[in-house]
Amino acid sequence: LSGVGDIYRSDIFLAKSTYGGLTWSTQRINNDTTTRNQVVPTVAVDPTSGWVYVSYLDARLNKDFDDDTLHYYLAWSSDGGQTFQTTRVSQQASTLPNIHSDYMGMDAYNGKVHLFWGGGTFNLQMWTACVTQNTLSVFQPVSDAPPSVIFYPAFPNPAIDFTTFDFQL
Repeated sequence: LSGVGDIYRSDIFLAKSTYGGLTWSTQRINNDTTTRNQVVPTVAVDPTSGWVYVSYLDARLNKDFDDDTLHYYLAWSSDGGQTFQTTRVSQQASTLPNIHSDYMGMDAYNGKVHLFWGGGTFNLQMWTACVTQNTLSVFQPVSDAPPSVIFYPAFPNPAIDFTTFDFQL
């Protein structure tokens, strides 16, 4: 939490031990300068490369007094968690209450991180993304710029026998 007794302003921290659990250090992951909430972190480590990934929901772009508009963010470290870079993954903010943590997941293997998250404005929508370490290695941070690939919701959702995905490059 960012501030003693301030339960409404949370940040994302990663605790790690390099001495078998005898000592621990923490590091703040989210890179914003707001007092908005960042919540529901998920951590994955690629066992083939040692890259560390942290995904989370972030209200930094919220315009009102409630932190009810959330975007999905990804932070990654190529140096074992010493330093992190962060980018917004979601194109569309989610305003659905009380569902986010039930529909999120992440896994990393063989130079790729696979992300899965849900949200929406009126109905639950699901999104997924696969990002390679090569893409992240040449990443140039731009302040909350839209991603270069936009995936639109699947139709029909949920899929029965088929589904259609639209995307924009």
